[in-house]
Amino acid sequence: MLPNRVAASPRKPPSRLLSLLPIAAVFVFSLLDARACQAKLRSGEAHIHWDAVWDFSDSVVTFLPDGDLYWVEATALQHPAALSSQLIYFTTNSPALIVSGPIDSTYGDLTSAPADIAAYGEMEVASLGLVYIVRTSEGHYVKLHIMAFVGGGITLEYTYQDDGSRVLARTLATGLTTWGRIKSLYRSPNR
Repeated sequence: MLPNRVAASPRKPPSRLLSLLPIAAVFVFSLLDARACQAKLRSGEAHIHWDAVWDFSDSVVTFLPDGDLYWVEATALQHPAALSSQLIYFTTNSPALIVSGPIDSTYGDLTSAPADIAAYGEMEVASLGLVYIVRTSEGHYVKLHIMAFVGGGITLEYTYQDDGSRVLARTLATGLTTWGRIKSLYRSPNR
């Protein structure tokens, strides 16, 4: 005859495992979030010929009325001040807008687009030393700089953010830390 057994309660996982689950969840979600943020930035080079328009969302050369950015020579603008110069201007295809970055910033230093939409316009002088920010017709942001004036066009490098945020640089991955690591930063060398 078998002894009566009391109904066994389900096994509880060890308490250590339960305490690690929230940490593991935070780690997994932070990795997913970091990968998602990095997937939203797209960098590349473009060559815009004198009669073409560049579309940043599709990364293709197109023609008016499509696209975001093209360039014109000052003499084509029919403006008295422009006729006396030989400048080249970046021009946006409405509703896209452009603004030049701070004079002292480089392409690598510029990490976000200006929040003030009033600072953006439809035209900027195209210069080798400047960084530009374009707000595309889709409301996304692009940073760019001219690499060369060659072959009847302008070659530029750009970074496109396709989620509408103003972030224009990849963020550094940050790892989780422990209280022990933090305390070790403040330990005196005598211990």
